[in-house]
Amino acid sequence: MRDIVDLGESTSGNMPMDIENIDMKKLIEQTLADMEDKVDKSGLLMKVVLPEKPLFILADGK
Repeated sequence: MRDIVDLGESTSGNMPMDIENIDMKKLIEQTLADMEDKVDKSGLLMKVVLPEKPLFILADGK
């Protein structure tokens, strides 16, 4: 439910944003590591191709 409220606030311009450089490559690697057990249990094969260097984006990390 909170995600829906946050989405509404962000699209209305009422939510403060804390924009920073985020390494998208690192975020993807961490997310995949967190999901590793679920992926293994699913029987699916995931192929991930990421750049060797960091991939920075400007975003609110929260």
